[in-house]
Amino acid sequence: MKQILVWLLLSQAFQQYCFGQTSRFDSIIKKQISTKEELRKIQPNHFLIQPIGDAGNIGVFNGKQRLILIDNQLGVLTPKIKQQLKLITPRKPSLIINTHFHYEHTNGNLVFGSELIPIVAHENTRIRMEKDRLLSAPVSVIQKAYPTKGLPTITFIERMQLYDDTETIELTHVKKAHTDGDIIIQFKNANVFYTGDLFVRNALPFIDENNGGDIYGMIQAINYLINIANEASKIVPGHGDVCGMKELREYRDMLTTIRNKTISLAREKKSEEEIITNMLEFIKTNDSYVNKKVFTLHTLRMVQKHERL
Repeated sequence: MKQILVWLLLSQAFQQYCFGQTSRFDSIIKKQISTKEELRKIQPNHFLIQPIGDAGNIGVFNGKQRLILIDNQLGVLTPKIKQQLKLITPRKPSLIINTHFHYEHTNGNLVFGSELIPIVAHENTRIRMEKDRLLSAPVSVIQKAYPTKGLPTITFIERMQLYDDTETIELTHVKKAHTDGDIIIQFKNANVFYTGDLFVRNALPFIDENNGGDIYGMIQAINYLINIANEASKIVPGHGDVCGMKELREYRDMLTTIRNKTISLAREKKSEEEIITNMLEFIKTNDSYVNKKVFTLHTLRMVQKHERL
């Protein structure tokens, strides 16, 4: 009888926790309604809708045959996004590509999907979106499951190619990086790459360990991107300004240096607290979203998983 009572109390506590987290998720979405959007031209036919706030970048390809969006931010911002699109073309989007499943990049699916616009994503992205998902620290919120209208309608496993007149658009899955469903989108003729949150500017990245994220996979993904891009490439991050190879290499070097320093401290048999203290001094970025301690703890867990210490 006691065991049943304990189970019921734990079940009730868990339900209350989940309700609180999903309510917090709704509140996070609503607070973004005041976000301002800026339209930037990357090069002919490629544009960036860049938010001043927490939402993700939107890539826009105004092709000869179709208007393609890479990510779509938040449903509450869709009217502002459509206003920006009208500055480019009177056409409506004919295809959406989700770079991964996180809400600040894909919540707009709820609007665009209801308009029957096809949505392309990696199969893991759809799987993640089909159920409530607890996002890792520092977000630590339950992202609510998407209704059918907001789910990707076309998925792939390793690689997919799309075509618009003479332009080839290649979508490549990179495994266990920011999440387990990240893709790199390469416009081959234009030499433009869209990375989602595999790459962010001037900050430590959020690596969603609960949903397949791993700093080792992040480094591998960025190395892959460096290998297929060139000095003339335009790199569009998930958050922040468009940049090139210099910034991409700096980002890769930052992640690699942090990972390698953590390996070194772990092999010296430093305690977790000693490693945190060392890394708080070692990491130079002053990011306000992903704090150094959270990032260090993730890196340490991945080091312990991958290395023989």
